[in-house]
Amino acid sequence: MSSPENMMTFSKGLKILACLLILAPLSLAVPPVFAAPATCAPAGTTGLTTFMTAHSGQVVSGQTVNAHGCDVGIFVPPGSKHVIITGDIVTKAKIHAIFVQDSSYITINRNKVVNNSAGVPAVSCDFVAPPCVNEGKAIQLSGTSHSVVSNNYLARDFFGGIAVTDDGSVDPGALNPGSSLAAVDNKVTGNFITRVSNDCGIVIAAYNALKSTGNVVIGNTVRGSPPPFGVHPFVGQIVIATDGPGAKIANTLVENNVVVGSTLPGIVVHSNAPGDVISFTTIIGNRIANNGYYPSFFSTTNTPVQDNGTVGISLVAEAFPPFPGAPVLTHTTLVDNTISRDHIGVWLCNTSHTSFVNTPGSSSNVPQGIVVCSHGGS
Repeated sequence: MSSPENMMTFSKGLKILACLLILAPLSLAVPPVFAAPATCAPAGTTGLTTFMTAHSGQVVSGQTVNAHGCDVGIFVPPGSKHVIITGDIVTKAKIHAIFVQDSSYITINRNKVVNNSAGVPAVSCDFVAPPCVNEGKAIQLSGTSHSVVSNNYLARDFFGGIAVTDDGSVDPGALNPGSSLAAVDNKVTGNFITRVSNDCGIVIAAYNALKSTGNVVIGNTVRGSPPPFGVHPFVGQIVIATDGPGAKIANTLVENNVVVGSTLPGIVVHSNAPGDVISFTTIIGNRIANNGYYPSFFSTTNTPVQDNGTVGISLVAEAFPPFPGAPVLTHTTLVDNTISRDHIGVWLCNTSHTSFVNTPGSSSNVPQGIVVCSHGGS
């Protein structure tokens, strides 16, 4: 039997499939380099620096946060509750504009978040010497519960939009490990995400042997740029992914979003590593159009590639012998999703107990509604 260390090393190599982390070399844009100003302070024990720290009960409103050279614009430290960040402009943070770690009942509402994440490596951490942050997103929630990210405007970020992840020995948003906490009952609603380069628009992800549950992604607009990629791969996508051995995600709702022009498939559910389980995902009432596929250098035998054509929704559980505990993707429900200007509506691979109701919907425009890969799926 393979050792846990080997399984972790193997799964880290798979992490890049959950989101578009290696298309950056296709971009000719060079992010600006910011000199760190004296106003940067430590962001707790994360190993990052921050321009501002918001504590329990604090309201940060109407501020213009120029985080020029700091890793984080606004940091919410572990154990915080009832922090409200609203009506602010946050720009030029190197890693995260807003980073919430191991907290609860946090509200991030109606902020303008632009021109951040230029300090994130342009490839996966699997190809970069430490220190390196796995999830450099404009808005990052790690190990956080019962929180809301709503009605924010995100644009011109160099590395991804909004991420909701667990925390633990792998802290995807920080350099140092955090507490062992799942992501539970968070809401990502009504956000507008555009011109975000090199990584995904909205991500619900798990890296540790924990179970994240009850997260919802509702009413967001995510715009990317489909193949051919051109100078700027504005990635788009909504992604649900387990990326470390034994990680679990359950009861996720993806409803009434608009996902247009994603570089890879528009909505992706991807169980990546040994022992991973994604279960009871509901994808309902989304409008998905003009998306992409996995390029040959960034694919497995389970994912749709150019020869298959563009894909609206991709549901994939990887299979990686000789590692024990094949990833599982089960009990996904797809209802009333409209998929247009894609070749394939829904791609299935190594899945089980998938339910379809009017997906692709009656007003969809796809030559192939549902395609099962050669390895099977149901």
